[in-house]
Amino acid sequence: MGGTKSIDCNTISRQIWLFCKDNDIWLTCTHIAGKENLADKKSREFDDKLEWKLERSVFDQLCTLWQRPDIDLFASRLNFQLENYCSWKPDPLSAFIDAFSINWSYFQFVYLFPPFSLLSRCIFKIREDGARGVVIAPFWQTQTWFPRLMQLLTDNPIVLPKNKKILNLPHDPQSVHPLHKKMKLIACPVSGVASENEDFLKKQPTYSCRLGNQVQRNSTKCISGNGSNIEGNLGYSSLNLARGALSSLGLTIDSIPVGRHSMVIRYMKGIFNLRPPRPRYESTWDVSKVLQFLRSLSPVKYLKLKDLTLKLTMLIALTNAARAQSIHLMNVNHVHKVKGEFIFVLNELVKQSRPGYKEPTVNIKAYPPDRRLCVYTVYKEYVFRTKLFRGKHEPLLLSYVKPHQPVSRDTISRWIKVVMAKANIDTTIFKAHSVRSASVSKAKMNAVPISRILQKAGWSDAKTFAKFYNKKIEKDENSFSFNVLKN
Repeated sequence: MGGTKSIDCNTISRQIWLFCKDNDIWLTCTHIAGKENLADKKSREFDDKLEWKLERSVFDQLCTLWQRPDIDLFASRLNFQLENYCSWKPDPLSAFIDAFSINWSYFQFVYLFPPFSLLSRCIFKIREDGARGVVIAPFWQTQTWFPRLMQLLTDNPIVLPKNKKILNLPHDPQSVHPLHKKMKLIACPVSGVASENEDFLKKQPTYSCRLGNQVQRNSTKCISGNGSNIEGNLGYSSLNLARGALSSLGLTIDSIPVGRHSMVIRYMKGIFNLRPPRPRYESTWDVSKVLQFLRSLSPVKYLKLKDLTLKLTMLIALTNAARAQSIHLMNVNHVHKVKGEFIFVLNELVKQSRPGYKEPTVNIKAYPPDRRLCVYTVYKEYVFRTKLFRGKHEPLLLSYVKPHQPVSRDTISRWIKVVMAKANIDTTIFKAHSVRSASVSKAKMNAVPISRILQKAGWSDAKTFAKFYNKKIEKDENSFSFNVLKN
């Protein structure tokens, strides 16, 4: 008999064993050879389609700009930039195996182009070993490792050219990276020696504009960063927020707070005239399109877990005018049942939380007129399907792919957009949050009292609903032609 340290695996195994015992099912253990075990197949295969390499001419320019590295720490015999390289698997040509098993400070200057999933670990290793080198990374400012990478800089990072050939497969020169249109790469000279980082940071300007300079161009830079955002898509609201942020820091121009400087005021007036603040959507999509698609996902007991999850998520969002945050906070331990309804109490703070605000809830109520749209029925089926692998996971929504972990708020937003796209809603215009405006606009059109809408959506002022969420519903048919042709 074997054992396991995984409590989750042990729980699932026990559930399977008790199920088999109750149903007189006998389990038999059989050894499967590794080469015949499909579960291990991927880990035994070497995929040469992942061996992307930075364009050689770009690498040479980086070497000229800083210095030539002593070793390529993440490479293989297919994509190494330097003859002295470290591979992740046994390689007859590599000098080392497993970059994390060696001390990087042994080398004067290292080159790192690691898998993006290892960037956080690489940054920690650079600091721990006090290594110096250049890191190739995607310009993903929202990632947790990005600020820590910026703290390691010893010189200004270089934005690499964005073209089809910036990355290539040496054994397949015609190949094009699938993310070449979206991905922006940067080359960052870094050091794990704190004094070198401090020397670079001290050379950086402490203000975004020169004090005492009355040239309008510099006042503009103080707001827009590099003076180019006026040509971008930033509107008045975004730039006004930046103005307020700079003023709160106490920055001054000619002893005048930035936000009240005459040049800045003139600049903001010009922005207001060019790009006045407008709501994101002038109209919203028709809920009936999504409902028609959701009806097609029936009966629920024959749906795949993926379709069942998507249907449940969208129905909860529509029937509660719920944010992705509220759906993410739904907890199976904080639900109670009344006749024809499940009520989830959200014990954590949500966006609309404020003193005196009633504890928010998400209601899953039965809809007898059309069982195909009954969120109550879908919820019960979902709970039954996920019971086997839920274990100790408390969030309601779990991933529909193994190992079935709780999902993030962003994943829930993506699921909502997937349903919208399948219902032929233009997701390049409408985001997941537009579900709130679509559902409350449909409710108002069906004569639901404003007070009830405000209570359900968590708004305290009817002006919020009127300004941002009460939208005209887009219809496919032209009103004139439709009325001419209909009986």
